Amino acid sequence: MLRYLSHIAKYATLVAGISLISSFATAADRQIERTQNADYYGFDLRTEKDVTLDQCQSICLDDKQCKAFTYNTKAHWCFLKSDFKEIHFSDNAIAGKIYEPAAVEADLGAPNALAFFPDYMRSAAQKFKQDLSKLNSNIAPEALESDARIAIINGDPRTARELYQQALSQQPDNQALWQAFAEATLATEPINYNEQSQFKRDAVTAGWFAYQNSRTQTSRAQALATLAAALERNNLSRPALQAYEASLELMNSAAVHSAYQELKARKGFRVLDNTVDNDASNPRICVQFSEELVKNGVDYSSYIQLDGKIPPAIEAKNRQICVEGLEHGKHYNVTLRSGLPAAIGETLPAPINLSVYVKDR
Repeated sequence: MLRYLSHIAKYATLVAGISLISSFATAADRQIERTQNADYYGFDLRTEKDVTLDQCQSICLDDKQCKAFTYNTKAHWCFLKSDFKEIHFSDNAIAGKIYEPAAVEADLGAPNALAFFPDYMRSAAQKFKQDLSKLNSNIAPEALESDARIAIINGDPRTARELYQQALSQQPDNQALWQAFAEATLATEPINYNEQSQFKRDAVTAGWFAYQNSRTQTSRAQALATLAAALERNNLSRPALQAYEASLELMNSAAVHSAYQELKARKGFRVLDNTVDNDASNPRICVQFSEELVKNGVDYSSYIQLDGKIPPAIEAKNRQICVEGLEHGKHYNVTLRSGLPAAIGETLPAPINLSVYVKDR
């Protein structure tokens, strides 16, 4: 149980502050924020023709699927939107979006696509969501959530995970449930290899859906941090680092920053190995990196020192830098300066010192 609690503490710290209590807004709770000469682009739900602006607003307020609209003042057409993101200037148009005055944070609209998220994981996540309907739970989701929270308090994330999954079968678009399911999954100790593989996949799926359904700065930042932890668990270090970076752009959390720096130190841009061409007539020392180097516009010789001096010649290509112009039977000290850049935009965080002996042929 202590081991379970340590897992819970780790991920609770990482994504602290999430509320697991679902809220259901009525039409009376929903209000309209309008923008003149504007159009919310995309996310078309349906079109209502020959209506007034007030009627357009009322239709959207009464439809739980409607989150925004664009009203054409000349044609008197109401374009209802299932979501909103980009807003464009448009004559003879009025853009409106739903907001709830009681909400603590502003609604950010639909989240951006995650270019770093693998396509095969996106497909697996969609299948997982489709399969939720097969659970056929007849217990109210509020009761399932309550029991899951008690299980978490009692140090039993395995039970909480199962309860959250049942609740999701009834509310598959509930952001807080996906967030809680992800956290419980990350904190559950697998008992065999099959569970280990399943839990790693489920954590990524839940983190992704928590992000897809996020509407506020806090929930989106927390979902990205959770997704990063899940991607890291799946040995996808580069996407995990990008997810942490996206989370920190939204909210500067000390816990998330610490997790990001720890992963970056282990799996970020770094030196992997070094080799020596001892048998060549002109021997050289080559250093291999974890990422591609910048192809153009960088003088890598300024980042390399050979026995404290600029080397006579270097070759920087792909993921390797080679120091040339060496002699057989000599020791060399090669220093890679901090700031040496990779194509992905990262740099070496600290100097690397190598002591290398070039053997006789």
